[in-house]
Amino acid sequence: MAATDRKSAQQNLTTAYQFAAVAAQRHRDAAAIFQRSNRWAVNAVAASWIVLVWFAWFSLRALVPIWAPAAATGLLVLLAVLVARWRTHGA
Repeated sequence: MAATDRKSAQQNLTTAYQFAAVAAQRHRDAAAIFQRSNRWAVNAVAASWIVLVWFAWFSLRALVPIWAPAAATGLLVLLAVLVARWRTHGA
């Protein structure tokens, strides 16, 4: 009787370890998806700001020199890279 109880307990423990391993893998997968979606979100926001800067320049090109939107684009790209790097190393 004790042997069957021990065998049943061992099976339960093995099942619990398998569930824990699956849960850990799903957690890693979810974390990777979350980081990837954060990178896409940062890039999408930066791209939309860059488009906004250039459309503003097209509407005001008689008053604003061409280097102004180019400099703003460079700053926005730099900011997006820094935020993405900070999120990657900070998470």
